[in-house]
Amino acid sequence: MLIDGKLYDTDLMHPNLPGSMNMFLNYWEDLYDIAQTTENTIEEGRVSRQHGIDYGSVEVLAPVPHATSCRIGNAFRHTSFNVIPEFYQYPVFYFVNHNSIKGAGEIYCMPDHLENLDFELQLAVVISKPGKNIKAENADDYFYIKSDNSIVKIRLDEILYMEADGNYVHIVAGNEKFTVRLSLTQAMEKIHYSKLLRINRSMVVNVDAIQSFNKEQVMVAKHEISIGKNYKGSFFRLFGLGHTAADDRFPI
Repeated sequence: MLIDGKLYDTDLMHPNLPGSMNMFLNYWEDLYDIAQTTENTIEEGRVSRQHGIDYGSVEVLAPVPHATSCRIGNAFRHTSFNVIPEFYQYPVFYFVNHNSIKGAGEIYCMPDHLENLDFELQLAVVISKPGKNIKAENADDYFYIKSDNSIVKIRLDEILYMEADGNYVHIVAGNEKFTVRLSLTQAMEKIHYSKLLRINRSMVVNVDAIQSFNKEQVMVAKHEISIGKNYKGSFFRLFGLGHTAADDRFPI
């Protein structure tokens, strides 16, 4: 753990924490809360800073030096390459040597690799669960947000609704309410859950949490939420219904 410029050995800080990131990722759901509690303990001064090692005095290895698999995806959307539209219909990637991942320090290259410069931005995405051909909307069963100076874990299926409030969004999940500094659109993009549906300018509901609805509003956790005029079409089509009050297919 890196806290205020010092590194703390995880398996010395807590007996249940592993000594490698590979082990941490394999048991992420069991270990994350323990790691978060341990980090808070160090930050609050309940662990002597003498247990920490100065970051500048160590050789930094790759976070996951021997990953199970490593693939690099291609994206040329904002470059000078002339890429056909069909390129984006399917994910394109290539495998790289997962044992060649290195940490900070010098990068050794073959001389001919330095004749032309190639700038790349690469992001590592860790879903912390085993799987194969996992769809984006199913990559996580939960997500993490910062709320009131704490990192909070929220299960996707526990979200009831989200409400915009100026520059903030209130996320109601289960019996709790969390507030984050995001727009409603940004919150939906961050959470990326296919069950979330916008039903007016300031409200998003979890479709599975809807208890009942009529032509004007939905009921979620005993909370009545109006359906905006511009959102009725998409809402009622989701249930195979017409969206006008005169539509005979509406069962009310």
